[in-house]
Amino acid sequence: MSQNLWLGLAALVSIVCLFWLVWDMRRQPLPHILVFAVFAIFFRFLLSAFHPYTFPPLAGPLSINALYSAGVIGLGFLLIDHRLLRLRFLLPVYGLLVLIMASAFYNDTQKDSIDSLLKWLFFVVIALAVYESVIRAGRALTLEKLFKSFCIPTLLQLLSVVVGYSKFSESDHSVSYVGGYHHEAVFSVIMITALMLSALRQTVLPGAPRSWSLLPLVLAMNVALTNYRTNILSMLLPLWGYLYVRFLRRGAPLAKVFAALVLTAGVLLVAMLDFSALVDRFAEIGTVMDESAKLIKSPLYYTEWEKDYFSARVYIWSQYIDAYVNSNGMQHLIGMGADSWEHQFRIYAHNTFVSYLFELGLLGCSVIAYFFLRNMARCFNGPLTTYSLLLFLCFLGFLVMNLGTMPLWQVEGMILFAILNALAWELNLTGTVPAPAATGPDHQVPVLTQPVSTQDTMDTPAISHQARA
Repeated sequence: MSQNLWLGLAALVSIVCLFWLVWDMRRQPLPHILVFAVFAIFFRFLLSAFHPYTFPPLAGPLSINALYSAGVIGLGFLLIDHRLLRLRFLLPVYGLLVLIMASAFYNDTQKDSIDSLLKWLFFVVIALAVYESVIRAGRALTLEKLFKSFCIPTLLQLLSVVVGYSKFSESDHSVSYVGGYHHEAVFSVIMITALMLSALRQTVLPGAPRSWSLLPLVLAMNVALTNYRTNILSMLLPLWGYLYVRFLRRGAPLAKVFAALVLTAGVLLVAMLDFSALVDRFAEIGTVMDESAKLIKSPLYYTEWEKDYFSARVYIWSQYIDAYVNSNGMQHLIGMGADSWEHQFRIYAHNTFVSYLFELGLLGCSVIAYFFLRNMARCFNGPLTTYSLLLFLCFLGFLVMNLGTMPLWQVEGMILFAILNALAWELNLTGTVPAPAATGPDHQVPVLTQPVSTQDTMDTPAISHQARA
């Protein structure tokens, strides 16, 4: 199928999805901030589906996608409650923004750093929009509406499987079904986000139809069809956690447990049948583990075999670490500038922490590591529930993803990270008080008079829980 014909089909799907989503959002009164979050994510995925037109520069160096992100940031800062900008949760992000600017001025890489600044501002807007939405509309409704914003990529991938429209993986030229999107790494992040949202929704809405309980498994197969090894591995923790809390922990009949395990095995079986190279790619994990001590050396001493491990990831990491070690003292502290790798390396680092070490130095690597671990720990601030346990496993899966690739380099990865952090912050807010759940069009969101603990805001209590809608 030609690209033009595919884009025509994608346009038709996008129009249908847009009208359906507008109809669904108008069925009941919703907080304006939730509507903003849903459509901000929805239109990002819509634009990315037409990457031949939205990726090339349009206004100077800015593409349509970049202009859209800037628009979302501007509109988001107008809509969100400004008191939320003083949440202590955001202090590490503000630290990163200051560090990006400081490193840019020291290394004279101001132009290169603009993209990173925009991505983190995009993160702030989406995270606060989701956080405020959960407070105003409740977990169940927020998760449901956010999940529906993924209708375009989900349907496009299914359509690409039906018509046989695929692309070759850049690493080994195996087949990937990505719904016409530009890269399998980006598309797999989108599908994993949908998987996590659907799984979390099941834990807060146990009375949902039984057919919905299979949705995370179906989405897991979608991730397998993208054929991106790192992200297939990263989805296993939240997927297995979902199976545990949905089936094993609730004492489901043995037949249901067995069926769930068979379906899980089917996820990998689909990948193995369709992508013959996948088995060999996973087999490298054991080889690298056995030879890990031998791989800690300068990239100059890597053999041709060692350069190929993990699709050359180990060799790439060694190059970045070697460049960092050979930089000057100030660069050891604040790095060589955000996105400065483009002037020194042909390929990005394929590891968020290695990349931040090179670009933002020891300070940047420490801040991003702290931000991950601190927000993961927030999942256990209150009593352990199936929801908080699954949220932690989602965080853990995202951490695995960041060890083998760089989702934070992508806006789609920032969306996933923003959603996970917002849900963790809301756990810290409610403690033992469950979030209000909207269950119908006539539902009135109650006012929760308990203020946020003073340790979570810089100097003001949280916003009121009264809905604006």
